Amino acid sequence: MGSIIHSVKLEFVRSGVAHNQLLSPLTPYVGLCGAASPVTVHMPFEHRQILNRLARLRYSSEDLEIGASQRQSEVRETGELVGGIFGQVPALGNELCTALATQAHLVNLRVSVSANELGLIPFEMAIAPNGFPGSGSPLLMQSPIVITREIRRGQPLSVHWNRAPRILFAYASPADFAPVPALEHLDALREAIDPWIVSKNAAEEQIQEVKKLLTILPNATLEQVRDACRRDQYTHVHLLAHGVEFSSSGVERFGIALMKSSQDSAWEAIDGSCLAMALSGSSCGTDGHTPPTIVTLATCDSGNVGSVITPGGSIAHELHEKGIPWVIASQFPLWMKSSVLITRKLYLRLLEGIDPRCALRETRSDLYTSARNTHDWASLVCYATIATDLAEQVAAFRERQIRARLEASFDQLDELLRGETFDDTAEQVIEGIRELLRNWIDESKASGDRRSLAERLGMRAACQKRVGINYALMERKYSTLSEKADRPGKTGRTLDAKDAEVKAEKARERAITAYRESAKSYREALVAEPSNHWVATQYLSMRAIPQLSTTSSGGESERDFRDWWFAARQVARWQYDFGAGLEQVWAAGTLAELEMLRSIYEPEKAVNAEVAARIIELCRLIRQFANRDPFPAQSTRRQFERYFRYWSRPEWDELAELAVKALEEPPL
Repeated sequence: MGSIIHSVKLEFVRSGVAHNQLLSPLTPYVGLCGAASPVTVHMPFEHRQILNRLARLRYSSEDLEIGASQRQSEVRETGELVGGIFGQVPALGNELCTALATQAHLVNLRVSVSANELGLIPFEMAIAPNGFPGSGSPLLMQSPIVITREIRRGQPLSVHWNRAPRILFAYASPADFAPVPALEHLDALREAIDPWIVSKNAAEEQIQEVKKLLTILPNATLEQVRDACRRDQYTHVHLLAHGVEFSSSGVERFGIALMKSSQDSAWEAIDGSCLAMALSGSSCGTDGHTPPTIVTLATCDSGNVGSVITPGGSIAHELHEKGIPWVIASQFPLWMKSSVLITRKLYLRLLEGIDPRCALRETRSDLYTSARNTHDWASLVCYATIATDLAEQVAAFRERQIRARLEASFDQLDELLRGETFDDTAEQVIEGIRELLRNWIDESKASGDRRSLAERLGMRAACQKRVGINYALMERKYSTLSEKADRPGKTGRTLDAKDAEVKAEKARERAITAYRESAKSYREALVAEPSNHWVATQYLSMRAIPQLSTTSSGGESERDFRDWWFAARQVARWQYDFGAGLEQVWAAGTLAELEMLRSIYEPEKAVNAEVAARIIELCRLIRQFANRDPFPAQSTRRQFERYFRYWSRPEWDELAELAVKALEEPPL
């Protein structure tokens, strides 16, 4: 997406191992930020004091009932103390102010918290100190700033953000605890994936569509989570369960309550280390298995460190330390309502393809305004690996998601076309396609990237072309219904002959309008990137179809179109001659189509036998590439089929059919 995110890194280091160190104002830490000199930082807490403060932020406990006003005061006081920690690093305030003064839409404050005892500090609760943006207010609420935590490591984790989404939703609700809101979380996830799901009339078919994106593990055991992650490479894992305290090496730690067996109500506490191994899916990492990119823990205290005496941190800390690039968790007990809001907002935005830091910022803001009587906004904690190319990966993923969403919408139209009549649903789907494309193109215009703009304008043109074809199919359906309705003795009709005829005429008009919009968008794409031979070819194609060939050419003469045909052929020829692999294959597709269009733009040299031979030769080259990537052959075949199925002209019908047959031959 077009968001500009500026990173500011703050690192706290001390000597010694990560564990077995209590917080104390006497312990010196080194604070590092930007290019400034290191400074000495002292934490304003004795270990006992921070534990008492954190206990008072747990809403209530068996021995301590905290009133709302006292809890709010504790949030404020703790936030001021945490803000004072940031204030001890003068370079941090300067870096944040400088970043906010640029064109950045968001500033990512990356806090390195390798020392286990620092994981106890609720940095997200910070009140901005003097000299910082929004001084005197919650730092994350009054300024476009988001905090992510990370662990200091020699080799950064690999992040594979641009992958087709597969979500694992595992939950456990032992009888010893209050029921978890599993249905509400499932509804939130279903809402998030809905734009990529094609609605089916049969319930079983609908379930299969959902299963392509979402796997559900009810009453989950650790073994079931492990086996699921070994079978499939999930990109997102969402765990809903109760957080529990358990004893490890004589000290209290926080874990997650999963079932011992899916057959009974017994449960067990799972620590972060065991959970990390289960989620990784592979014990040796040599089978090409990639762990989830992001794990969300709808679990109380999943970001709570507990004891710092023995090795290991919070569940979130350990998952991140052992190879999960992104982990989102809760530092404190979390209200069930808030857990549902977090799940809905995060997954809606993540699957849309926005930057996860923007999604985190928006989610925290929604918590702040929607759960005003809680401090759940400060409970949200994120351990994240910020790869150097994260913005590029996110942009590629967003493009993948938009294209997949468009395909799902056209699949939905195909599903509607299988019915006998069409209601407003089809129009809603088409308008959804157009709105999605409008927003996508506006992003490119705002970024000033002409190549990206040309590609997206071309995509809009291609989609408008497909919309026109769908309207043409609607016209045929309604025409058939009109003929059936005229037959004597016809009963049980959903439309009479006149209604069907009116709808057929309206569909025909809308098809022509869509084709005209397609040609216009191809023309705009050509202006944005004149050297794009695919865009030029598609523009020439749309201007030649019978539905538009007699309409206004937008001020261009036949000579202009002929010049575009020669120019597109020359650029495609260069790419074909000097390119390799996929680049050469797409150039071959363009040249084959231009050879067929020769009959329109250079009719005096359109000798069918020679043209046919060239088209077949080029299509066979594309077909040979199908063993490596079948998509170019499929896409080229679909385009040639359109010529004789929807845009029939005697000049090209036979040539288009020859191209389709050549592309359908099995690859050698």
